[in-house]
Amino acid sequence: MAIDYKADDVAAAIRESFPAGIDLYFDNVGGEILEAALGHLAPGARVVLCGSISEYQRQTPFGPRNYTNLRRANADMRGFFVYNHSDEFDAAEAAMAAWLTEGKLKAPVDVVSGFEAMPRALMDMFESTGGGKRIVQVVEGDIACY
Repeated sequence: MAIDYKADDVAAAIRESFPAGIDLYFDNVGGEILEAALGHLAPGARVVLCGSISEYQRQTPFGPRNYTNLRRANADMRGFFVYNHSDEFDAAEAAMAAWLTEGKLKAPVDVVSGFEAMPRALMDMFESTGGGKRIVQVVEGDIACY
């Protein structure tokens, strides 16, 4: 299930897609999307806050106005910061490398060419254009992804 947050009514799409509510929501966005998810939590839901890209360019922070839905749903919300798990990086890297080799995990790659393309390539990531791992190829030749 995918929701086009630029074209769809996110809250309505969530209600339609999850009639019994959301059991687990992993948030990388914050802002209005987080608020839409909090508006439709299932009893005992879990919300994980990992990122907040919608906040990076705001002058005034957007706090979810409906955070009290956590109480209504008897839900939990907690943060997740990847660097708090640095002791697990080597094991995670080995597992993911095996999954890539076995074809169980596919890493989409979005390549743009030219040193001069770097600023636009970075801005495109914030505007959700392209897809997958963004790579700027500055020298002609093969591209190796690690």
